[in-house]
Amino acid sequence: MKRVVPVMMCLLLLCLSLLANTVDKNTILRSSIIDQNVLSDYILLKNGDRLAGTIMNDKFTLTTFYSEIEIPREYIAEIDLEKEKALVDMKASGHLSGFVTKEEVLLKLSNGTEVTLRIEDIRKIVFKSINETTQ
Repeated sequence: MKRVVPVMMCLLLLCLSLLANTVDKNTILRSSIIDQNVLSDYILLKNGDRLAGTIMNDKFTLTTFYSEIEIPREYIAEIDLEKEKALVDMKASGHLSGFVTKEEVLLKLSNGTEVTLRIEDIRKIVFKSINETTQ
């Protein structure tokens, strides 16, 4: 009996370590679902999940009625993709409406994992504010 307990403990620890190493992409995403983190960018998915981290895209291209506009990410407050046309709110003032031509958004989570999200799965992209980036 005295030998059985340590052997069982070792087997239990081995099983737990194996389970910890078999984390799929959905588990990584679920671990990053948080309440709004004001120190991070975040993406609200159409399924209701919210992922926080740093958006790695340098710019977003918006196709409007008149032309195609490349907007550097530092000028964008948020992109609302809920309707057919995207609504881009600018940090300084105003907003633009059009179609986002980028098909994917790259988000680096706080644990260092990079996740690629399809634009059609995203409801809203929110960038940290100017005040929060300077702190």
